[in-house]
Amino acid sequence: MTPARRTIRVVDGEPKGVRRVRAHKVPLDLRPLLRETLEAHQARAQEKGVTLAFEAPSALPLVLADRDRIARVVGDLLDNALRHVPEGGHITVWVEDRGREVAVAVADDRPGVPEEELDRLFEPSWEGDPLGLSFARYIVEAHGGHIRAAPTHGGGLTITFTLPSAALASTGPVSAPSAPQRGTPRKF
Repeated sequence: MTPARRTIRVVDGEPKGVRRVRAHKVPLDLRPLLRETLEAHQARAQEKGVTLAFEAPSALPLVLADRDRIARVVGDLLDNALRHVPEGGHITVWVEDRGREVAVAVADDRPGVPEEELDRLFEPSWEGDPLGLSFARYIVEAHGGHIRAAPTHGGGLTITFTLPSAALASTGPVSAPSAPQRGTPRKF
């Protein structure tokens, strides 16, 4: 994505227009969307010598989401990771069922982000990514989800966001989440 296409005016700490954007939420299987977004970033990853991997269970509940907006979130997270992961690095995108919600994570092995910076990653003024991560936060929150950053085991950064299960919209509460199970990573 070119910088010109990512330009968003920020007013009072929020990307302007986010609240006015109408999300066209439909039941959505995240697996095809994640595969397509990874494939769209594959050439850039190969140029940098970075390996992309994807982990997903064989069955996953649908989420109620705007496909284009969530593709933008995942694309921004991958763009951020590709900017910071050194040559020979790895980025893994995984998705898991957490019962009431579905979690998506982008984990990388970049040089670590200091603990005191983790909460600031999603602010529009954060120097490492001035708008992409803040826009991701507003989109995820507009879908009723949450987004957070944490150190990756062994070094790096994992950004995880959640989206409510579409089953909640039609059937109400669901049972407590089972233990997360991650699939076998596949290289792209």
